[in-house]
Amino acid sequence: MDSITAFMENYNSEQACREKFKAVREKAGITCKGCGGHAHYWLKGKQMWQCKFCSFRTSLRSGTLME
Repeated sequence: MDSITAFMENYNSEQACREKFKAVREKAGITCKGCGGHAHYWLKGKQMWQCKFCSFRTSLRSGTLME
């Protein structure tokens, strides 16, 4: 199977890509740029994490090559 074909089958929508990227980021761990904390919760409507300590918000792309 062609690699682009496999990619399109696995990630056939922007939402599928976002969900996979979110899972990878969570596995690696999110560090707050505001306070350095590691406890976050997901704001589904905003598509961002929010720090439990200082309420700083982190986007999916923040701190990555895509930032």
